[in-house]
Amino acid sequence: MNSRIGQEEDGNAGNLPLARRILAHAQETPQAPAVIDDGRVFSYAQLLSLAQSLAAGLPGPHGTGIGIIAHKSARTIALILGTLLVERPALLLAPTMSTERQLSVMRTAGIRTRIEPGTRGEATTVSDADHSQPDDEEVAGVRGGDLLFTTSGTTGTPKVVPLQIDAIDRFVAWATAEFELGPASTLLNLSPLNFDLTLLEVWTTLANGGCVVLVPPERAVLGSQVLDLVEEHAVDVIQAVPTFFTLMLASARGRRMTGVRTLILTGDRVDHATVAELRETFPVARIVNIYGMTETNDSFLHVIRDVEQVDRALPIGQPLPGVRVLVRGDDGSVSPFGVGELFVSTPFQAQGYLDPVTTSTVFVTFRTAEGPRVYVRTGDLVDRQPDAPTHLLGRMDRRVKVRGVAIDLADVERIFQSHPGIAAAAAIAEPDVVEGNRLVVVVQRATPSDVDLLELRSFSAHRLARGSAPSEFHLTDSGFPMTITGKIDRPRALLAARGTLERN
Repeated sequence: MNSRIGQEEDGNAGNLPLARRILAHAQETPQAPAVIDDGRVFSYAQLLSLAQSLAAGLPGPHGTGIGIIAHKSARTIALILGTLLVERPALLLAPTMSTERQLSVMRTAGIRTRIEPGTRGEATTVSDADHSQPDDEEVAGVRGGDLLFTTSGTTGTPKVVPLQIDAIDRFVAWATAEFELGPASTLLNLSPLNFDLTLLEVWTTLANGGCVVLVPPERAVLGSQVLDLVEEHAVDVIQAVPTFFTLMLASARGRRMTGVRTLILTGDRVDHATVAELRETFPVARIVNIYGMTETNDSFLHVIRDVEQVDRALPIGQPLPGVRVLVRGDDGSVSPFGVGELFVSTPFQAQGYLDPVTTSTVFVTFRTAEGPRVYVRTGDLVDRQPDAPTHLLGRMDRRVKVRGVAIDLADVERIFQSHPGIAAAAAIAEPDVVEGNRLVVVVQRATPSDVDLLELRSFSAHRLARGSAPSEFHLTDSGFPMTITGKIDRPRALLAARGTLERN
């Protein structure tokens, strides 16, 4: 084990790197609650002791990376903390990811060993990836103490995003000040531990001596049980994608969470109706809309006021301190303002993927008045104007042509969801040799609702542009399947709808 574990450094804990800040809290307030895992409270002293024990048993030479299958548990958090303390890069793998895909990601990261944090005893080495490189060879762009996240992989093999510890420290400093976090703070952890939202929910909380309440994956979709945890543990800050907030609201039944002081919506567009309901259930909470991505972390913030422009979706707001923004229009011109694809550069961003070819397509250098700077191509379409909050219009990759008509699949979904009998809609474009793309829409009926296919076709004919009517409709009364980030899994929704049609 690294000889520096357990040795404090001089200076205020707030000025120390992440792992040292947590170590300082374990020494200064050892009995303070750090993590609550399925009702069991782990103090800072217990979390540090477990981290030291797990770090001591890590295989491989100092400085080499470790793959961690990130099950939702205090032991996983302790194992990650242990890698930070001994300055070993940690690749966080989704437990739901297939073994084949996990090993592929490990090979990209130059990591041989995959660790399963058990519920008791030592962590278990479950496999070694097949590598040709020596054990002690470090991968370019990865340093000891880095956290390696992965993208969702919806378009292929997930990309590895190494976040360097100094970038994480800058994020912790910003989030601490923005959300006024300290030893009295208790944050809910709804996201998977391999997801970048944990930089706030887990790591910024622990860096400030606060308490993290883990929500087991099977309970995260049960709104009433999530609200029970909020009340039981006096949670005062909640971050979630809109879907999870919707699940909470559906189960609220008049409950008022007066102890929650901050709600952070992130990861998807937010509608005004959801905000109005949140104000009823969380009457004293400051509500903010955050925009970001794994490669950049948070980059925009909008404080939601009582009075908002209701004829369009809520804005993503203004850039965070230190964030630079460019917009590339359809004509290829680049400027700080306009309508087009968003490029951002943040103090918290990765330096690139581990694959240099992929990096060159997303991490782009622009020469500005401040000199050359690396920006991340977000793939999002925005409307950014001077002296106005920025609005997210949709995804560039969700703009398709159907029978020669340009349509935005997100707009199609919003149009159908405006129907009072429809709870949710998923629009999918499938390649077609004749039409270019054929539009398929799966609709989830609201409860109660008797909307039928005939009404849907009539509704689409009146509301959608001529020539862009869906070629195929499906109706369901079941909730849509979700991705691990709480968004509608459109391919699975269509597969389930077609499967139901065949069975019937």
